[in-house]
Amino acid sequence: MLIFILNILSIVICQDYSYSPSDIIDYINEKIEYSEEDYKSFIEYLSNSFSDVYAFNDISKNPPQPDFISNYHEKVDIQKELNEVDLNEITPYEFYRKIWKTLSKLKDQHIQINWKSLNLDKFFILGLFDFTMKEDEDGNIKIFGECIDNEQLENFNNAEQISEICEKYSDNPIPIKSINDMDPFEYINNFGGNFLSTKNIHGTFTFKLKYHNNVPLSDYPLSLEELQNYQVELESGESLNTRYLIISDIDIDNRRLRNLDENKNMTSPKKKIFKGKSKLLNTKKTKTKTRTRTRGASTKKNKLLPMNGNPKWNYEYEDILKCSTDETNEVNIYYITSFKPSNNKEFNETIENCYTLFDNNLYSIMI
Repeated sequence: MLIFILNILSIVICQDYSYSPSDIIDYINEKIEYSEEDYKSFIEYLSNSFSDVYAFNDISKNPPQPDFISNYHEKVDIQKELNEVDLNEITPYEFYRKIWKTLSKLKDQHIQINWKSLNLDKFFILGLFDFTMKEDEDGNIKIFGECIDNEQLENFNNAEQISEICEKYSDNPIPIKSINDMDPFEYINNFGGNFLSTKNIHGTFTFKLKYHNNVPLSDYPLSLEELQNYQVELESGESLNTRYLIISDIDIDNRRLRNLDENKNMTSPKKKIFKGKSKLLNTKKTKTKTRTRTRGASTKKNKLLPMNGNPKWNYEYEDILKCSTDETNEVNIYYITSFKPSNNKEFNETIENCYTLFDNNLYSIMI
């Protein structure tokens, strides 16, 4: 009985709100005031922390390089970079952006800024699609989109057109031609600029393919211009012109969706975007259905998409290990479903062949 009660107490229902990007950035900048001296003190504190605590401070200035390329790892003098941050007429949000972008040059995901007063980790960037990579009917590797939950789609501008397209492709992934005038591979690999890049360039694409939607603003503090621009062209010739939403369980002084009338194609403001599960510390008690948010989680339940068409693999072992290089999209594909082969020798030989294949180029590796 006690266990049952504890389980009930651990689930407190709350409501989430959707905001326009400009609303949230205005809110953040108005939330607290900082002087130039405050910014300088913060930079000095960070600089001293790296000097006294960061174990890789010296290594980052002159990192060891692999044999095949002399500038694979960027040389970063983080203290010098911090001291060169321009503080002229800067807002709190822009200051955070510059500091986080500077620290991201280290490509060390153990480093984070815990700036509680701005609450950036409480606001999440939401786009129209979750992405997956699979073969089309001709065996070419393509990026496909899957619409997020319809209850959230209602709050995007041009919601009616978006809803029609999502309904049209409700049973199939959506073949995407371009996003913001970029090839989908390029868009995903460059999402958020240099924020949260990995030390291995091959891992960056794989990481961002899964971690690009429903991600906290603290990890990807995009500019207002970037947040306002979300244009998608489908292979069918259809196009969508909207922008990202910012979602949160914080009601910022009843200002939710205030700026949605800036675009005449906006839908009417919605009081709630969707509802869900929260931690015990949240005391809102709205009777509603539940959900769970995970850092960077997909907005829909993940499901494996079938591999259609005739695969064009360079090497393969049965149906459990395959690899190829897609020269068109400049990406290496590594496909593995099991580590229990019937023939270890042939399995290991295939692995070696794949490694050799990938070592012949500098493309990203997608697993």
